[in-house]
Formats: sequence, C-alpha cells, structure tokens
Amino acid sequence: MDQTEANGLRAQGTRSSAHALSPECSALAAFFSPEERRRLTLDGLLNDLGGVHLPWFAASTPRARAASLPKLPEPLVWAGRTAAWVWTGSRRRPFYEAMTAPGRRWDIRRDALGAGVICRIRHMRLQHSHVDALDRARVTGPTRTARDLAMTLEHPDDCVLLADLAAQHRRAVERALPLLPAGDQTQHSAQARRALQQALALSR
Repeated sequence: MDQTEANGLRAQGTRSSAHALSPECSALAAFFSPEERRRLTLDGLLNDLGGVHLPWFAASTPRARAASLPKLPEPLVWAGRTAAWVWTGSRRRPFYEAMTAPGRRWDIRRDALGAGVICRIRHMRLQHSHVDALDRARVTGPTRTARDLAMTLEHPDDCVLLADLAAQHRRAVERALPLLPAGDQTQHSAQARRALQQALALSR
C-alpha cells in the first residue's frame, strides 16, 4: 500500500460508518498500482473517495453509495439511473447521470467529473423537495427518481431498477404516479404510468 492510500485509510477511520471500508475492500483497493486504480476509476469499477478507492459493489447503504460517487459541480444533482443505484444498490450503468436546470434535453459531458469520465446530464425543473442530501452528495429522492426513470425507459435494466425501487421504497414509488403529466397526454406519460404500476404490482 502506498503512503497516499495509507493516509487516506487513516482519515477514513475518522469519518462516519457509512464511509467505512471492510478489510477485504481495503486490501482489494490497495492491491492495484496508482495507474491501475486511475484506469479502474475511469471504467467505473473503483470510486475515489479522496485517496481511498472503494470498489463499486462494496457500498451497502444509500449513504455509502452516494459517498462513493465523484463530487458533482454545482448545480448538478445525481439523478436517473445513478440515483436509482444509490437508492437500491442495483447495477449502475457504465456512465453517470445527473440533472440541472432546464435547457437542452440531453448533454453528454466528458471530463466534467475528471479526465475521461462521462456524465449524461438532463435539464429539467427540479423542486428542492425532490432532492435528498446524503452527506456531500445531492441525489433525487426515490419518488422523483422513480418518476424520471419511468419517463425515460430506454433499456431492459430500467424495468429492473424500477422494480427494485418499488420493492425497497414502495410508498415513494406510489407517490411518483401523481407526478406524471396529467391525463396521460403523451405516449411517454402513459408508458410511464404502466411501468410504475407494473413495478408496484411485482413488489407485492
């Protein structure tokens, strides 16, 4: 283990238990060279917590998963599939997803979170009540996350994420239904309603 990693692990011990690493995870992270850790971080397999590298699968709580994410520049908020991963622990897509004020629908930014890191940003209106603060990370809450995920289904894994959200945060997902555009005015809204209802039915 190099000195930077050792110092990081000592600092980690003074933080909340949500940031704590198991001996196995510490050994796994320390096994790689700095260059290997850098490359694994770019691939989304390790997350840099200020000198301590956490394997993506090691965080067992929403707070720990949020802490393992890169720091977002203001005024971005973790959203979409990344937020769903925070709340459920289900497999995260290889890129990050965030949200900010209205503008273009999608924006792909490289290097916004560090060299080579890709973050897909959606521009939407976002109420303060729809955002949860998990230590230093700001994440859309389970209700808003379910609503957004249902409105942007584009991959079979998205239905799995919705089902996991419904299983772990059922009441929050139920509250997502009224957030959909009223009257099923658009095809996306009707599809989103069916997706949420199916996820809730599967979680009974």
